[in-house]
Amino acid sequence: MPHAVSISHDHWASFVRSFSKYSGRKYDIGALLRCATKRELVSNVLRLTYDHRSLQERMVEELESEDVRKVIRGRCHLFFGETYDVQVVDADMTAVYGRAMEAMGLTLLPQPPCGCAGSHIDYDLGSPCWQTMNLVEDLQKRGVTIWEIEGPKVRYKPNSVLTQQDKSALKRLKPHILGYLRTKKDVEDTPQ
Repeated sequence: MPHAVSISHDHWASFVRSFSKYSGRKYDIGALLRCATKRELVSNVLRLTYDHRSLQERMVEELESEDVRKVIRGRCHLFFGETYDVQVVDADMTAVYGRAMEAMGLTLLPQPPCGCAGSHIDYDLGSPCWQTMNLVEDLQKRGVTIWEIEGPKVRYKPNSVLTQQDKSALKRLKPHILGYLRTKKDVEDTPQ
Protein backbone atom coordinates (compact mmCIF):
# COMPACT_ATOMS: atom_id res chain seq x y z
CA MET A 1 0.00 0.00 0.00
CA PRO A 2 1.36 3.47 -0.87
CA HIS A 3 2.69 5.65 1.93
CA ALA A 4 0.43 8.56 2.95
CA VAL A 5 2.05 11.93 3.68
CA SER A 6 0.22 14.39 5.92
CA ILE A 7 0.22 18.06 4.99
CA SER A 8 1.26 20.55 7.69
CA HIS A 9 -1.42 22.92 8.96
CA ASP A 10 0.46 26.03 7.80
CA HIS A 11 1.14 24.64 4.33
CA TRP A 12 -2.51 23.57 3.99
CA ALA A 13 -3.75 27.00 5.17
CA SER A 14 -1.63 28.72 2.50
CA PHE A 15 -2.92 26.31 -0.15
CA VAL A 16 -6.55 26.94 0.89
CA ARG A 17 -6.07 30.74 0.93
CA SER A 18 -4.99 30.58 -2.70
CA PHE A 19 -8.60 29.66 -3.59
CA SER A 20 -10.27 32.72 -2.07
CA LYS A 21 -10.84 34.39 -5.44
CA TYR A 22 -11.86 31.13 -7.11
CA SER A 23 -15.45 29.94 -7.00
CA GLY A 24 -16.34 26.54 -8.30
CA ARG A 25 -19.43 25.86 -10.35
CA LYS A 26 -21.70 26.18 -7.33
CA TYR A 27 -19.68 26.32 -4.09
CA ASP A 28 -16.71 28.13 -2.55
CA ILE A 29 -13.78 25.75 -3.20
CA GLY A 30 -11.60 27.36 -0.51
CA ALA A 31 -14.30 26.84 2.12
CA LEU A 32 -14.78 23.22 1.07
CA LEU A 33 -11.03 22.57 1.22
CA ARG A 34 -10.77 24.31 4.61
CA CYS A 35 -13.48 22.01 6.01
CA ALA A 36 -11.64 18.80 5.08
CA THR A 37 -10.92 17.09 8.39
CA LYS A 38 -8.12 14.97 6.95
CA ARG A 39 -5.93 15.62 3.96
CA GLU A 40 -3.02 13.55 2.78
CA LEU A 41 -0.90 12.96 -0.28
CA VAL A 42 -0.83 9.34 -1.42
CA SER A 43 1.16 8.51 -4.57
CA ASN A 44 -0.06 11.24 -6.92
CA VAL A 45 -3.47 11.73 -5.24
CA LEU A 46 -4.59 14.41 -2.78
CA ARG A 47 -7.08 12.58 -0.54
CA LEU A 48 -9.67 14.65 1.31
CA THR A 49 -11.88 13.34 4.10
CA TYR A 50 -14.94 15.14 5.45
CA ASP A 51 -16.83 14.39 8.65
CA HIS A 52 -20.07 15.66 7.16
CA ARG A 53 -21.67 14.00 4.20
CA SER A 54 -23.05 17.29 2.82
CA LEU A 55 -19.54 18.76 2.55
CA GLN A 56 -18.27 15.57 0.98
CA GLU A 57 -21.11 15.61 -1.56
CA ARG A 58 -20.49 19.28 -2.39
CA MET A 59 -16.80 18.64 -3.06
CA VAL A 60 -17.57 15.57 -5.18
CA GLU A 61 -20.07 17.66 -7.15
CA GLU A 62 -17.44 20.35 -7.76
CA LEU A 63 -14.84 17.76 -8.81
CA GLU A 64 -17.17 16.61 -11.59
CA SER A 65 -16.04 19.73 -13.45
CA GLU A 66 -12.80 19.32 -15.39
CA ASP A 67 -12.16 23.07 -14.93
CA VAL A 68 -12.27 22.73 -11.13
CA ARG A 69 -10.01 19.66 -11.17
CA LYS A 70 -7.57 21.45 -13.48
CA VAL A 71 -7.33 24.48 -11.16
CA ILE A 72 -6.80 22.28 -8.08
CA ARG A 73 -4.13 20.22 -9.87
CA GLY A 74 -2.36 23.44 -10.90
CA ARG A 75 -2.38 24.82 -7.36
CA CYS A 76 -1.15 21.46 -6.03
CA HIS A 77 1.79 21.73 -8.41
CA LEU A 78 2.56 25.26 -7.13
CA PHE A 79 2.27 24.41 -3.43
CA PHE A 80 3.36 20.76 -3.23
CA GLY A 81 5.78 20.57 -6.16
CA GLU A 82 3.85 17.89 -8.05
CA THR A 83 0.54 17.58 -9.85
CA TYR A 84 -1.98 15.64 -7.76
CA ASP A 85 -5.41 14.38 -8.69
CA VAL A 86 -8.05 14.96 -6.02
CA GLN A 87 -10.04 12.19 -4.38
CA VAL A 88 -12.75 12.51 -1.74
CA VAL A 89 -12.64 9.62 0.72
CA ASP A 90 -15.49 8.53 3.00
CA ALA A 91 -14.86 9.26 6.66
CA ASP A 92 -14.57 5.92 8.40
CA MET A 93 -17.72 5.35 10.42
CA THR A 94 -19.50 8.62 9.75
CA ALA A 95 -20.30 7.66 6.16
CA VAL A 96 -21.25 4.11 7.13
CA TYR A 97 -23.71 5.33 9.77
CA GLY A 98 -25.01 7.99 7.40
CA ARG A 99 -25.77 5.45 4.67
CA ALA A 100 -27.38 3.10 7.21
CA MET A 101 -29.61 5.92 8.48
CA GLU A 102 -30.58 6.86 4.92
CA ALA A 103 -31.43 3.21 4.16
CA MET A 104 -33.83 3.29 7.13
CA GLY A 105 -35.48 6.42 5.74
CA LEU A 106 -33.77 8.78 8.22
CA THR A 107 -31.72 11.87 7.40
CA LEU A 108 -28.63 13.09 9.19
CA LEU A 109 -29.62 16.76 8.95
CA PRO A 110 -33.19 18.02 9.03
CA GLN A 111 -34.37 19.36 5.69
CA PRO A 112 -37.09 21.99 5.70
CA PRO A 113 -40.38 20.50 4.49
CA CYS A 114 -41.12 23.62 2.45
CA GLY A 115 -37.68 23.69 0.78
CA CYS A 116 -36.95 27.24 1.95
CA ALA A 117 -33.87 28.47 3.78
CA GLY A 118 -33.65 30.47 6.98
CA SER A 119 -35.44 29.64 10.18
CA HIS A 120 -35.60 25.90 9.37
CA ILE A 121 -31.81 25.44 9.27
CA ASP A 122 -30.28 24.22 12.50
CA TYR A 123 -26.97 26.05 12.78
CA ASP A 124 -26.10 24.09 15.93
CA LEU A 125 -25.39 20.88 13.99
CA GLY A 126 -21.87 19.91 12.97
CA SER A 127 -18.45 21.44 13.45
CA PRO A 128 -18.05 25.24 13.74
CA CYS A 129 -16.48 25.22 10.26
CA TRP A 130 -19.52 23.47 8.80
CA GLN A 131 -21.90 25.72 10.73
CA THR A 132 -20.11 28.87 9.54
CA MET A 133 -20.11 27.75 5.93
CA ASN A 134 -23.83 26.91 5.99
CA LEU A 135 -24.71 30.14 7.79
CA VAL A 136 -22.75 32.36 5.39
CA GLU A 137 -24.08 30.53 2.30
CA ASP A 138 -27.65 30.71 3.58
CA LEU A 139 -27.42 34.42 4.39
CA GLN A 140 -25.81 35.22 1.03
CA LYS A 141 -28.62 33.38 -0.77
CA ARG A 142 -31.05 35.67 1.07
CA GLY A 143 -29.11 38.78 -0.03
CA VAL A 144 -27.27 39.48 3.24
CA THR A 145 -23.79 41.02 3.05
CA ILE A 146 -21.36 40.23 5.90
CA TRP A 147 -18.13 42.12 6.65
CA GLU A 148 -15.68 42.90 9.48
CA ILE A 149 -15.05 46.29 11.06
CA GLU A 150 -12.42 47.28 13.62
CA GLY A 151 -13.10 46.00 17.06
CA PRO A 152 -13.18 43.20 15.72
CA LYS A 153 -16.87 43.13 14.93
CA VAL A 154 -19.05 41.42 12.36
CA ARG A 155 -21.53 43.62 10.52
CA TYR A 156 -24.31 42.62 8.17
CA LYS A 157 -27.07 44.15 6.11
CA PRO A 158 -29.96 44.21 5.54
CA ASN A 159 -30.90 43.51 9.15
CA SER A 160 -34.58 43.04 8.27
CA VAL A 161 -33.87 39.69 6.56
CA LEU A 162 -32.31 38.10 9.66
CA THR A 163 -34.31 35.90 12.01
CA GLN A 164 -33.55 35.65 15.71
CA GLN A 165 -31.91 32.27 15.00
CA ASP A 166 -29.64 33.94 12.41
CA LYS A 167 -28.59 36.66 14.86
CA SER A 168 -27.92 34.09 17.56
CA ALA A 169 -25.78 32.01 15.16
CA LEU A 170 -23.86 35.12 14.03
CA LYS A 171 -23.05 35.94 17.64
CA ARG A 172 -22.09 32.36 18.59
CA LEU A 173 -19.98 31.78 15.46
CA LYS A 174 -18.36 35.24 15.47
CA PRO A 175 -14.74 34.00 15.87
CA HIS A 176 -15.18 31.53 12.99
CA ILE A 177 -16.88 34.10 10.78
CA LEU A 178 -14.06 36.59 11.47
CA GLY A 179 -11.51 33.91 10.55
CA TYR A 180 -13.39 33.18 7.33
CA LEU A 181 -13.59 36.88 6.42
CA ARG A 182 -9.90 37.49 7.24
CA THR A 183 -8.77 34.49 5.20
CA LYS A 184 -10.82 35.70 2.27
CA LYS A 185 -9.41 39.24 2.64
CA ASP A 186 -5.79 37.99 2.91
CA VAL A 187 -6.10 36.09 -0.33
CA GLU A 188 -7.83 38.96 -2.13
CA ASP A 189 -4.97 41.27 -1.05
CA THR A 190 -2.33 38.82 -2.29
CA PRO A 191 -1.09 39.65 -5.81
CA GLN A 192 -1.88 36.91 -8.31
